Amino acid sequence: MITDVTDNPQTGKTHTLIELILQLVKRNLRVLVCGPSNISVDNIVERLAPHKIPLIRLGHPARLLPSVLNHSLDVLTRTSEAGAIVRDVRAEMDAKQASIRKTRNGRERRAIYADLKELRKEYRARERRCVSSLVAGSKVVLATLHGAGGFQLRGEQFDVVVIDEASQALEAQCWVPLLAAKKAVCAGDHLQLPPTIKSLNLKSKSAAGAGKKGKDAPKTAAAAPTDAGEATPVIKGATLETTLFDRLLKLHGPSIKRMLTTQYRMHDKIMRFPSDELYEGKLVAAKAVQARLLKDLPYEVTPTDDTTEPLVFIDTQGGDFPEKNEDEQDTAGAGGKKLTKSSLFGDSKSNEMEAALVRQHVRALIEAGVRPEDIAVVTPYNAQVRTSSVAATTPPPHPTLGLTASPMPRMIAAGMRLGSRDAGHAVCARVGFGPEATLSPVIHTKDA
Repeated sequence: MITDVTDNPQTGKTHTLIELILQLVKRNLRVLVCGPSNISVDNIVERLAPHKIPLIRLGHPARLLPSVLNHSLDVLTRTSEAGAIVRDVRAEMDAKQASIRKTRNGRERRAIYADLKELRKEYRARERRCVSSLVAGSKVVLATLHGAGGFQLRGEQFDVVVIDEASQALEAQCWVPLLAAKKAVCAGDHLQLPPTIKSLNLKSKSAAGAGKKGKDAPKTAAAAPTDAGEATPVIKGATLETTLFDRLLKLHGPSIKRMLTTQYRMHDKIMRFPSDELYEGKLVAAKAVQARLLKDLPYEVTPTDDTTEPLVFIDTQGGDFPEKNEDEQDTAGAGGKKLTKSSLFGDSKSNEMEAALVRQHVRALIEAGVRPEDIAVVTPYNAQVRTSSVAATTPPPHPTLGLTASPMPRMIAAGMRLGSRDAGHAVCARVGFGPEATLSPVIHTKDA
């Protein structure tokens, strides 16, 4: 059985998942919680930890947040009673290893090596039992989608698997944990960020080859042979861009979908466009945020034109806002054009005049009383983040707008969360007409 939880923008999906997991544990069910990234899994661990339920986080400690390390398998194996026995065996092995250097008698050396061999066997066996007992004793096991295929979960079965951010995960990834459970709950929003696919789309390949004949024509995909010797036809139009979340909705329709409709962060005017265009007008702003403005922050902010409007669009079309390619900046002043990765795989864009516009607006917000740490600037281009004029957005004594200093208004690339910032600036860096025409919106609300 599969259920899809559609997470519309800022509708409390994580809180819903936490409550779902707690209810499943109360029913004495065993739960495997997965996500496509370490940060998505760690976020759930942080929310579950205060509830004091038996949980364990699988994964390399170096990739986990410091706040969840105490729940990691690596730490628990060292602090548990079974782990203490494993450490004793390890200490005995080290002592034997040290004694070899002091022994010159060949017979004694052979005896020590024989003891070491037995100790290594005992060490591996006890370590496996320690890991197995810890995993088996946990009602909730958390891992990335890839990590769910590790040896620690070999042979383990769960009542329910919960996949967070399922709409950002490849279908192949999702099948790793799905095979270990009887029921699945997939949470995500197929209308937001899809998984990142760097390989060429099959559609573009076929389109590029259309019309070519003879030797220049692309070869069609051959049918894959099976063990029985029969050829299995390749699915036409198959692509990694289609997620399991998308495919399940197409197969089963709305009967398996549960849509969260109340969002808790955006002003009603900011929410209105995505609600009407993407979610059939079903999104509703919670009363606490539907009319909230910057001037209503819990500290003193002067009412100005910049702090009393929730959404402002600034039209930057025209010759005064020229865009630049990243490779053009790399070779400025050079005689010839340097062959860079960006020139091979697509150029990142920047727009210094838009950066100056943002500088002016951020300065006005700070002068009105908005704290720099409550301001974020987001752009779809890494080159815009690196633009030198943006790196000095705020004048002294205010902190520099950048990626490393803190507290600060942050300049981040699209795809990263704004966190709990109250003022968001979206810098498009491109101007034009038709599908690529852009406006630079200045968005005032929490986590815009």
